[in-house]
Amino acid sequence: MNQSRGSKFANYNFMTKFQSNYRARAQVQGTLEISEVLGVFKRHAMLILGCALAGLVIAVAYIKYVPGVYVSRALLEIAPDASVSALSFESPDFKTIELKIATQALLADVAKTLDLASDPSFAPPRGRPYLEQEIIALLNNRISVNTLRGSRLISIEVGDDSAARAQQIARSLIEQLFENSMQERKLVSDFASESILAEIRRAELEVQKSEESLQTYRENYRVISLNDRQNIVAERLKDIAQRAAAAKYTRLSLHADWIQVAHLAHTNKEDLLGVKIIADNAEVSELRKQVAGQEAVIAGLAQRYGTLHPTLIQARSQLEEHRSAMSRAVQKSADSIRRAYENAKTTESTLDDVLAEEQKVALEIDRLNIPYRALERALAANTAIYQQALERLKQNGLSDALAQPQTVNGKSIRVVEAPMLPIARTKFSWKLILAFGFGAGFVIGCILAIVQNTLCNTISTTQSAESLLGLSVFTAIPQASAEMMRRWPVVLKDPASSQAEAIRSLRTQLSLLDYDIQNRWVLFTSAETGEGKTYCAINYAASLAQQGYRTLLIDGDLRSPRLQQLYGNPEAKFGLSDCLRDPDLCNEVPQSTIVDNLFILGDARRNPGAEALLSTDNLWQVLRRVYESYDRVVIDSAPIGRVSDALYIAKYVSSICVVIHAEKTPQKTVQYVCNQLKATARQANIGLVLNKTKSSREEDSPYGDEAKVLPELELRT
Repeated sequence: MNQSRGSKFANYNFMTKFQSNYRARAQVQGTLEISEVLGVFKRHAMLILGCALAGLVIAVAYIKYVPGVYVSRALLEIAPDASVSALSFESPDFKTIELKIATQALLADVAKTLDLASDPSFAPPRGRPYLEQEIIALLNNRISVNTLRGSRLISIEVGDDSAARAQQIARSLIEQLFENSMQERKLVSDFASESILAEIRRAELEVQKSEESLQTYRENYRVISLNDRQNIVAERLKDIAQRAAAAKYTRLSLHADWIQVAHLAHTNKEDLLGVKIIADNAEVSELRKQVAGQEAVIAGLAQRYGTLHPTLIQARSQLEEHRSAMSRAVQKSADSIRRAYENAKTTESTLDDVLAEEQKVALEIDRLNIPYRALERALAANTAIYQQALERLKQNGLSDALAQPQTVNGKSIRVVEAPMLPIARTKFSWKLILAFGFGAGFVIGCILAIVQNTLCNTISTTQSAESLLGLSVFTAIPQASAEMMRRWPVVLKDPASSQAEAIRSLRTQLSLLDYDIQNRWVLFTSAETGEGKTYCAINYAASLAQQGYRTLLIDGDLRSPRLQQLYGNPEAKFGLSDCLRDPDLCNEVPQSTIVDNLFILGDARRNPGAEALLSTDNLWQVLRRVYESYDRVVIDSAPIGRVSDALYIAKYVSSICVVIHAEKTPQKTVQYVCNQLKATARQANIGLVLNKTKSSREEDSPYGDEAKVLPELELRT
């Protein structure tokens, strides 16, 4: 027995890893997939269809009861001359003309001309008179101006309840457009004429002033000789600049030697020999050789004679003379370097002064030329302005423009189609209205379905159940009819149904969790009553019996037992509560059923206080006794959301099936139950059974397309 239990729990890590991988996959996929959205639409198909039909009904009512209006239409064409040949319907000129037709000023003129404010059919009477802006708004709502694509035509449509008034408004609109345009052109022409004449007079005066100023400047500064002076000064500047650059180069070449000489002036004369230009001097170089030769002679004499020998004393005297001569030569060379640097510096300064003076002269000449060139430019500009004004006055086509009354924004306009008196009311296409009503209703229905699904706090699909609870869904069982649940298990009564296939899928899922002991203890529980756990437990036990397993179905709900009354002997004297008191009765109390290999252990009636026996050690003794006599043990327990009796049983079973009523069980309640089971039955394989589903999608039905939408499932006695 203990070895078998150890084998059962050996695969616990496999199940935990499977659940963890699935939760990670669910998080990656997200909470809202296309298939899930389609499932939402399918579950709320009636709501969407109802909204679409409501939109269709509203569209039909609109077609039937909303009258149309009389529409008078006019077409204006921009004449195909050279000025507008390049225009298209997207041209700014087109848009400008189109906007001008419906300006507030134009509409106000039309309203005054037709006296629309005093027409009660146009402006219904009320307690106060209409403002001008209100009349314009009423008129603007009746006018539609559009540019016809791919043409030079502008369409003007006026819709009104009165056919005559629609025609009058359209005509008046065109007349006022041309009249206002003619007035604008007249004002522009008058203003242009006055502006051009004033500009001609002003330009003539400016030209005269410019000529006088230029002549006066020439006389005062003798500008005629400025160009020659400027050329002479430029040549002198170039020569002086070259000489100044040469002097600067000479000074810079002597600067380094002068710095060394100045630095060593107060030191030993021999230190000046470190200056290269002094050391390379011919006289200094010759004297250095003589000093070196005399020193060699003295060194030879010192080896032959004593210190006070006359010959040695004479040699030393000659050495001092050579050294004195070399010092004088070094000093002379240093003085010549100093004098050369001073001369170069003086020459550079003198040339810089001369260059500055010449530059001043050049700048003075340039300064005199600046006003002269400015006067010349002013004269040329004023002359050009004067000539342009004369040309504009000559080419101004004011008379021709005034001779073209049908011109708007500088473009010739022709009335292609005059407004006609409409004879029938105009409506939108009834097909378009019906399509719009149906489509709008359908879209609203879809939005309501998504909102309703978002606000729903229940579990409806296997994906949402697994991602929310972190547990695998063993199977999803569709709703069944009441006839399928009268008395016999559905796997026996209707084995070809989708419900029976779901039960067999559950059997397969549980059998694959543990290969050693085949999940011999399976507990069915739920969060609330009415979830269908008893239905699932009965059918699962019957499916095991069909496979030839000797199966015991235990009614673990001691607070409300009923399996004994449904499938066993209602008059039985002993039941599960008696076995919990005396485990030795386990081999005598279970009763056979009409189903082969299926036995039931439960109380025929409720025994007050019997639920307390589940917390004793006798529960394990009972399970161990039945293990020796039966191949499979299926336990139907009380809802954990109401009582905690099932938690005592959960400690000893190998698999736990939490039954959830699709779209009914609250999410928080199921989460609470699953957390309780995870904390209590840590070594059990815990999974979910989604019961009474209304969807036939494959993600909600592991057994495929066999699941159908059926009436509500109820367990009847």
